[in-house]
Amino acid sequence: MTKDEMRAIFLRSLGFAPGDVDGAEIDIYLQKIWQRDIPNRIGDNASESYFDFDLQVDRSEYSYAFIDGTDPPEVLIRSVTGPIVLGSDKLEVYTNSSHFHDQYPTETDGTPLAVLVYNRKLRFMPIPQAIETCRVYCHKFNEKMEDIGLPEDTQAFCVIYGAVALRAAEAGMDDIQQRFDGLYRIALAEVASMFASGVRVSAPPGDRW
Repeated sequence: MTKDEMRAIFLRSLGFAPGDVDGAEIDIYLQKIWQRDIPNRIGDNASESYFDFDLQVDRSEYSYAFIDGTDPPEVLIRSVTGPIVLGSDKLEVYTNSSHFHDQYPTETDGTPLAVLVYNRKLRFMPIPQAIETCRVYCHKFNEKMEDIGLPEDTQAFCVIYGAVALRAAEAGMDDIQQRFDGLYRIALAEVASMFASGVRVSAPPGDRW
């Protein structure tokens, strides 16, 4: 479904005629739902991917924005799932800073063996002493929707329902907002099921993997 088709359905759903709302304004609602709201709502079923980035000499800490090459607030990494791989070796990953610092109480230089995932950053230890490529597996936010729209109607209608519900809530259209909130929740479950049926990288329970 193209973005133009999505805009038209958005307008009809709210009882607006073509031209009542500028296309750029409609896109704000569509993009907000597609890029951020859907990944946040479906959680661990969000789109999975990985990013490769180069560790820097004498630098132990890297933000998600550095890793995926974006600028806030456009960061694509929603959450790191693991594994985190340096060369052919999987690093030991911590999510509890106390446990990480118990294991590495002092900073040392060398080839990283472990990494702490915290506050949307990665901290490597030992501190890298060479430029090496690291691969981070993660759940992603969705990239900006282009004019071509979305190939799956299930996803397209999910975006439309969420966008209509958001616009209706802001405008005080309670009946429309409640109706499309319900449709959005149903569509979210369908989209989550689509992602869950694919191959997923997941972390085992606990604060380390």
